[in-house]
Amino acid sequence: PFRIYMSPGWFKVLSAGFAIGYGGFINKEVILFNVHSSVLSTILENDDLALLLLGEGRRGFEGLLPLLSYANVPATYKPAYFLYLSTYIVDRFLYSEGEEEKGVIGEKFRKLLGKLPVPFTVSRISLQGTSRVKVRVPVLVEKFDVNLQPLIEKLVILGQAELRLIQSYARNALWSMIPRARQEDYDIYAKASFLLYEALSGAVRIEDALYYILRVVVEKEAEQVEEATKARRMISRKRRILGEILEKFVEGRR
Repeated sequence: PFRIYMSPGWFKVLSAGFAIGYGGFINKEVILFNVHSSVLSTILENDDLALLLLGEGRRGFEGLLPLLSYANVPATYKPAYFLYLSTYIVDRFLYSEGEEEKGVIGEKFRKLLGKLPVPFTVSRISLQGTSRVKVRVPVLVEKFDVNLQPLIEKLVILGQAELRLIQSYARNALWSMIPRARQEDYDIYAKASFLLYEALSGAVRIEDALYYILRVVVEKEAEQVEEATKARRMISRKRRILGEILEKFVEGRR
């Protein structure tokens, strides 16, 4: 037998149940998701919303809240972080489930978008230790609120290849911020993520964001491909995907 001691603060964290989600341990930081109480009361009132938020284990479908625990990317640069989470969620709901569940879940997801403001809080907790004391002390680095609904509403018109291309740029921006990453990579991916986030928020034109990606990011990526044939194929494929993104967003404005 053994005893466990914890502070009142950690007891509240553990006793919160599914209101607390784990978002990863990256670069000596733990990421926690704390869902707002308004979301918990909504779950009790709407079965379809409960399915989307919590999932249903026996059908092999994971809801929005469990999905957040798989994000596992640094939560440092907010535009890229919000963009990554949003594209990841839409991809999983609309395209990544089994064929039997995909249509049913995707249709419910689209219908409930207007009722799906899922505010949650992200906490970045640093676990720092010293050479003399081998106990890591948790320190709250940052806490911020997130509501992904506006981004998700814009992204549901995209196909899987388009979502995953945007997601890759957001992921590259986040991972290029950790120590030992190349500053040059961070600059181009951070700007690409920022422009895409601003375009989805209505602050800049989607044409400007995609033009930067095509002329700067894609060309930079092509320079790192050794074989010229493979580089040309990559440019052609990404140009086609970017064109499809542009076409769908322009069509959505009409």
